[in-house]
Amino acid sequence: MEDVLKGKTLLVYRYMLKVGRPVGVREIQRALKFSSPSLAHYHLSKLQEAGLIGKNRNGLYEIQGFVKVDVLYGLIKIGRLTLPRYFFYAIFFASTFLLLLYSALKSQPVTGFHIFSLSVCAIAFISWIYEAIRLWRKWL
Repeated sequence: MEDVLKGKTLLVYRYMLKVGRPVGVREIQRALKFSSPSLAHYHLSKLQEAGLIGKNRNGLYEIQGFVKVDVLYGLIKIGRLTLPRYFFYAIFFASTFLLLLYSALKSQPVTGFHIFSLSVCAIAFISWIYEAIRLWRKWL
């Protein structure tokens, strides 16, 4: 599969995943600035032969399979939504931070354990959100 999903064919596949709806040859050509519709059709045909996309009854191409190659390894597809895996780690640490903050504010006095725990969660959240944004920009 990695032989098929490289170069401009990967660009076509990524574009189709991003838009999340059936697309036509001319739309691919315009969106990816290909020199001709036949070039877009060539890459769509490669994806179709690999079984990743198919043609619907309106003649438009749509995604039929999600394969993780290259930057796609760090992404999770939920329905039509594609999110960086790191995003979920960031949410976990953000919610843990908020729970610890609530706990620290409720207890008097605030102990060194609270400060240490809050610091660790804040650093972890910032790290994971940074990685998620970095992967998201690479994906876009």
